[in-house]
Amino acid sequence: MYSPRLVTTKYSKPTQHKHLIPPVKHSGGEVMIWASFTVTDPGHLAITVELTVNSSVSRLSMHSKTCDGCKRCPVGWILMNSVCYYFSLKSNEMKTWKESRDFCQLQGGDLIIIDSQDKEVYFWIGLSDSKEEGTWKWLDGTFLVQGYWNDGEPNNLNDEDCAAVYPRVNFFKAWNDVRCGVRRKWICEKAPESMS
Repeated sequence: MYSPRLVTTKYSKPTQHKHLIPPVKHSGGEVMIWASFTVTDPGHLAITVELTVNSSVSRLSMHSKTCDGCKRCPVGWILMNSVCYYFSLKSNEMKTWKESRDFCQLQGGDLIIIDSQDKEVYFWIGLSDSKEEGTWKWLDGTFLVQGYWNDGEPNNLNDEDCAAVYPRVNFFKAWNDVRCGVRRKWICEKAPESMS
């Protein structure tokens, strides 16, 4: 006797599967069931069940939203730790600190605020002391508590009021203050959108 079992799998990108559930024999003949499902995007599932009894086919289709709390990012953005990030990676894509911030804000976000070590990267970040020299603030108005400044930085050489992250052997010493008009790559961050 066939005993159905429930299999639960999470799919985060479009995929399609088709399965034959083992045929069941009964006194009237044979029953075969094909079940196929398609994940059209994260959180949405289309299911088709095909039932064949003695060569007579019946088909049932269902569409299901599998999670209400799922979040997604726009094309070109990356979802990481429930935040969307945009990395300017094209070789010719360089902007000043202000141009970078304007770009991020037009997309509904802002330059990245590094509040954990896993966000540290090699681009413009949302940190500046342009309002008051030596008082470093994040774009959300919070004061810098702990920084990862390179030795001798910040030094305000030539009126450097914006912060950038540079590749270093010791990533705990990778920040540098830079003149805000210098062109660099940048990272935006913003909240993900609901999939409803």
